[in-house]
Amino acid sequence: MRTPEQVDLQALHRNRDRLVSERTALMNQARAFYIEHGLALRTGAGGFHADIRRHLGNLVDIENPGGTHWKRDPNTARLSVPWPTR
Repeated sequence: MRTPEQVDLQALHRNRDRLVSERTALMNQARAFYIEHGLALRTGAGGFHADIRRHLGNLVDIENPGGTHWKRDPNTARLSVPWPTR
């Protein structure tokens, strides 16, 4: 028979596993999207987050100073991708 603490700990582990799985699925989906647009992202959460920050840091607003349309900086990338904003 398990103690209430053991049951609670098992529930916490299940929740953590589910959250990690969802995070992994979301990163894989984003990675696939970026690969289609010519941007490579490393695997693993740390590399993914570092690469996202690096790529977003290379974005400049070329067409619209208001920030509604983003494109890759032509000095750092060959690709020009419209970026939707909300």
